[in-house]
Amino acid sequence: MEERENGSGRKAIRQQRQLEKAKHVSAFLFVFLCAVIAVAFLPGLRSALAGDSSVLKKTLIIVQKPRLDLEYPVWELPESAADEVKAEGTSEAELAGYLASANTYKSENVAIEIDKVSKGGNTYFVAHVHLKDVGLLKTGTYTNELGKVVKKDVVTMADQNNAVLAINTDFYTYRNSGIIIRNGKVILNDGWGEALCVYADGSMAVVNGLKSDAYDLAEQGVVNSFNFGPALILDSEIAEANISGSIIKDTKNPRTGIGYYGPGEYLFICVDGRKEGYSNGMTIKEFAELFKEYGVEMAYNLDGGGSTTMAFMGNRVNLPQGLDTYMRSVDGILLVADSVYP
Repeated sequence: MEERENGSGRKAIRQQRQLEKAKHVSAFLFVFLCAVIAVAFLPGLRSALAGDSSVLKKTLIIVQKPRLDLEYPVWELPESAADEVKAEGTSEAELAGYLASANTYKSENVAIEIDKVSKGGNTYFVAHVHLKDVGLLKTGTYTNELGKVVKKDVVTMADQNNAVLAINTDFYTYRNSGIIIRNGKVILNDGWGEALCVYADGSMAVVNGLKSDAYDLAEQGVVNSFNFGPALILDSEIAEANISGSIIKDTKNPRTGIGYYGPGEYLFICVDGRKEGYSNGMTIKEFAELFKEYGVEMAYNLDGGGSTTMAFMGNRVNLPQGLDTYMRSVDGILLVADSVYP
């Protein structure tokens, strides 16, 4: 039965790929002509369109492959969340199977702890995430009352998706390009720079977006992919070559990124910025150094600037651009779900 289901999944991916190719055959000459013109006369167009919150690469030198042979530290979770506080009485949350506070969440499958750090002229929020079930790391969008997917702020989107924790991702619709896979479905197959891939087994890898095919990656087990970058940490070291290719590597901005220890062990970081006296923001190199301090195996930079937002249990955690009243509408979120979370 499982083989039949897997076979059907691969068949569906192949069919989607064939349909995608067929759809573009009639427009091939037009696209080719536009590409020739763009290469000849507008070499900086994509960078100009990216804006101050984007990070593009001149070259891609290093990629990261899954490291499934390594052993990673894991948090010990109670067999039953309710057992931990049985002597203290039973709350509604405990009956539901989880324990929570203003900055922590714990159940049989999920453990999250968020630290607020003010240091070196910056304020940032670090979410330590442990998942026994790696399938609880997902992506989400917002669907309005007419059934149409529309942009919304991270908190509203997290609420509709019943997310315990959520952050913004790559805002791929800004360019309408990238190696984009969402919950196993190929959305776009027009990559650039570096793409972060999340596999069904919870492992992560950074691949060359220009040389990768989204349909091939989906067949190889990639369930979610993001195209922004650059890679910040590879093989536990700062990815100097990748960072050096960043066009705005020396600009201090709000930052969002994800760190990876191993399958089920992740680190979400949001750095506030653009608010003197509260938080200045970080350069790409400073952001990489921050992840290095936490000892991750790999880290990847997502969209920042006004997009940088973290939501936890229905509440906004940080202050996007240092403002208490501002949240940008984005196209999707990376989230942690839990079956016992209402």
